[in-house]
Amino acid sequence: MLGLTDLGEFCAAVPALLGYMPTERVVVLGYRQGQDRHHVTVALSHDPHVKTEKVAMDTAEILHRQGIAEVQMLVVAAERAPQLLALGERLESALFDLRIRTTIQLHAWNLETGAIWTDLETGHGGTVPDPLSSAAAARAVLQGRTIQASRDEIQSWFTHSTPAPDLATRRWDKPETDPQSPEFGARVLGELAGHVNANTLAPLELAGRTGALATASVAGREGLIGLAVINPAAAGRILTEIATHLFDWERAEVLTAAIVCWWAAGQGTVVNIAISAALAAFAERQYPPSAFLITLEAAYRHGMPPENIATSIIAAAETARRVYDVELTLA
Repeated sequence: MLGLTDLGEFCAAVPALLGYMPTERVVVLGYRQGQDRHHVTVALSHDPHVKTEKVAMDTAEILHRQGIAEVQMLVVAAERAPQLLALGERLESALFDLRIRTTIQLHAWNLETGAIWTDLETGHGGTVPDPLSSAAAARAVLQGRTIQASRDEIQSWFTHSTPAPDLATRRWDKPETDPQSPEFGARVLGELAGHVNANTLAPLELAGRTGALATASVAGREGLIGLAVINPAAAGRILTEIATHLFDWERAEVLTAAIVCWWAAGQGTVVNIAISAALAAFAERQYPPSAFLITLEAAYRHGMPPENIATSIIAAAETARRVYDVELTLA
């Protein structure tokens, strides 16, 4: 478990575990038998077009498939408190039917410092300490992650920005300027690896070459995924920022690589938003989504845990070594 003896500390830890400050959400932390750290984090919102019963049962089934034995639940809601409290209650019942215990069930209007929380089982309550000073927040900083103000702030990471330089002038007769050549891929991946190691954003010119590499071949996209071996959160952040400068197919393929990186970093909320952005990018060009993106979306909807994607990342790094002679390692 989280090892939190104070329920207020549990509330304060949730933003760091999610990666953003939740509002109008039912937050669920799931644990496997005998594990002392949470295995999966789920944040549910109220959708008037979907029955509460269905949301609860689908979520319980996902947690059950992942071998979750115990959950801790926090309803963060003010405006939609009645609907979300009802969802939490129905979810607890659905989990119980699958022999998954709910050990903590709290409600808070928000998670700002000093906000009041209430234990839904006992009626006891207290106040939320500063989420930014929690032990979970400190661990997030050490791991290179940040706590965003809201889910909308994460959504803004995927907004189109200044277009990358058009590579229509690329010289196909020179290996260093041909996106399908090993020399081109080696240079792009080498530069990106340097930025991932330093956790710095790539320049605009490199964004254009990254888009070209991602669409030149499957190996190009695999090489981008391999960057997660160095630092998955940094690789996800850098590729996401690069994608803001790209359009259509190039944007979609770079975002697909970013999805794997964010997934490996355990950032489920970002993965969800990135999948939607990648699907929209394919639609811009009226292309069907790639088979790999469809597979990722299906795996995400079925709750595949982050550790299960490690094999794909290792294989992608091996592709970078074999095809481009680039070793993607921590500097």
